[in-house]
Formats: sequence, structure tokens, C-alpha cells
Amino acid sequence: EQRPLERLVAIRGLFSRVFDFRDAAERSLGRQWQARTAAEQQEFTRAFADFVQRGFVYWLASVAEVDGRAGGATVQFVSESVDRDTATVQVAILARGGRMIPLTHHLIYRNRRWVVRDVNIEGISLVSSYRSQFDRIIRGSSYPQLLQLIRARVASEYPFPEPPGKAEAVAAPLIREIPFE
Repeated sequence: EQRPLERLVAIRGLFSRVFDFRDAAERSLGRQWQARTAAEQQEFTRAFADFVQRGFVYWLASVAEVDGRAGGATVQFVSESVDRDTATVQVAILARGGRMIPLTHHLIYRNRRWVVRDVNIEGISLVSSYRSQFDRIIRGSSYPQLLQLIRARVASEYPFPEPPGKAEAVAAPLIREIPFE
């Protein structure tokens, strides 16, 4: 049987294969993306990917009801819609206490495969939340400070969040107000 850390690594690996981190990094950085050199864009994309993967995996581990015998979480398919090269897939994850948490995945067909561009947790967009936080940090200090803070968050110990309550609390581990100030 896999240990919790091994499961986290496996989930993170799966997530990294289906998520378009460069697209999400660009959209999360907003206007600042164009001000960055190609090398800075690559560096930010790598840091952002680590940050998002870690946040999503730990959020999932903290809220999902995990079946020890089956070795996984319950994910219920809700719906999907496809419009040419974009798609929306809605699922729900069984949370501790029996509540279903709705997740909406926004996908794009790129390089002959579907990849995730954004995830909404109970209606809260990951990319939009990051964009507003990152913009606020850059305006308050600088782009290098943002990058340093993202790296510090990734390097920190396992950030298991508080049990979820309302929608903001559920999404908080993933799109938390990063205590940068």
C-alpha cells in the first residue's frame, strides 16, 4: 500500500501531465507577463507550476474523503460541454463529512491533446484569484519579490489547511491570500 507522501507525489505527477502551466502562469501574471524576458517567463512558469501543483495536491488531500481500502478519493462526473477547441468539465469531489465540492475544469485542445487552463472550486477561479493576488503584490513591492514569495511558499513545510467551511475556505489552500506582507 502506498504511503500518504507517495500518494501525494503520484497525484502531483498526474496533475502536472494535464495542466497547462505556461498558459495559466501567463494569464495569472496578466500584464506583467509581457514585461518579462523569455528566460524570466520560463523561470516564472516553473515556480508557478510547483506552487499550483503543491497547492492543489495539498488542498485535495486536506478536503477529500479518502477511502483507505480503495486507495483513492471519490470523484463524481457531473457534465461536460465542448465547443471546438475548448471544453468545460464539471465534477464533484466527495469531501470529509459527505459534502460534494464542485470543481469545473476549463480545457483547451493544444498539441493534439486536451489540457486544463483553469480550475474553479465552488465557482472561484484559480487563475483569476492568483492574478489579483500577484498584481497586488507586484504593485506593493516588485516582480522579484513575488517570485521570491512563491518560491518560499513552495519550500515551506506541508501546508495542510484548516478544515473547509464556506466556499472561500474550501478554495483558500489553493488560492489562499499568500501572507506576503
